[in-house]
Amino acid sequence: MTETETSREATSPEDAEPPEAIPVGSSRKNLLTIIAAWATLVLVIVAAGWFVWDQLIRPDGGDLVSRYADGDEGVTYESIEDQFGVIFPSRWRRHVTPSALGDVTRVESTPGPDYLFSVTRAPVPETALENFKQSLRESAADFAKAHNAKIVVETPSMPFIDMGVKDVVMEKGGSTWRVRFVLATDRIYTLEARTPNDDDGPFKRLVESFVPLGPR
Repeated sequence: MTETETSREATSPEDAEPPEAIPVGSSRKNLLTIIAAWATLVLVIVAAGWFVWDQLIRPDGGDLVSRYADGDEGVTYESIEDQFGVIFPSRWRRHVTPSALGDVTRVESTPGPDYLFSVTRAPVPETALENFKQSLRESAADFAKAHNAKIVVETPSMPFIDMGVKDVVMEKGGSTWRVRFVLATDRIYTLEARTPNDDDGPFKRLVESFVPLGPR
């Protein structure tokens, strides 16, 4: 018998051992285990992505404003020329507009599309402080009219050292506007916080950080 015949005889179908059968139940179990593992991995990735988006890079600015209200974030603005200092939640921008009585300075911060924080300094006649209650009441009414907003809450005009102060809460388009008017000898400050909810924490941080500079 030749070598070729011997090889053929050794590998003939009759002599070959049948392959071990794979249990059907075991194969299905392994497939389900793999699917479950992939599903768990996907859920972990989605959860991690949502956490990063919501807590670190959320574009609406909500997390930044929340940390600002807690005192953990803030950008300081201070100017002797503009006669005030304040802490904003994010980078600020300064605008100057001329008026009949002098320049009107507005410094604002927009940490998100639904948020706006600003301080405006405008000159007023020196007689405005003599009747500060009426002056502040008119300032609040003019502000609401100019922005087509509705006043829902307002405090009485109160004296504070040698200034007059009045707080107003307004609503417009589903957002809440909290405004404080501070009347000094020759100028009035308007502190504004617009938020998409009625949380007053960011407004409190804004007004508590505000410091008028120069003569009062």
